[in-house]
Amino acid sequence: MPPIKTFGPKPRSFELEEDGESYLIGSEVGTYLKMVRGALYKKYPALWRRMATMDERKIIVNLGISAATTTSVTLLKATEVEDILSGEDDQYKGSAWENTP
Repeated sequence: MPPIKTFGPKPRSFELEEDGESYLIGSEVGTYLKMVRGALYKKYPALWRRMATMDERKIIVNLGISAATTTSVTLLKATEVEDILSGEDDQYKGSAWENTP
C-alpha cells in the first residue's frame, strides 16, 4: 500500500524515559494527517493510545515538544504511527477489542 498523504512538518518523537518507548502527541499526528477532532482514532480504533500524566506533560514541555501544560495530551506509540505513515495501517483499522489479548 502506498504511504499516506501528509501535510506540514512531521511531528517529533520523544522518550519519556532514557532508552524507553518513543511516543508522539496524538493531536500533532492528527494535524499532520489532516485527521482532526478525533478522526484519527475513528479511522484507526486499534491504535495504542493513553493520556499523559501531569509529570509526563511537564517532561514534554521541558523537551520542547509541546507547550501543553494545562490541556490533556494523548500519547501514541511512534512505531505504530510509522506503520501508518508507511501504508501498513490495516492492523490499526479494526476494532480495538480485536487486538486485546
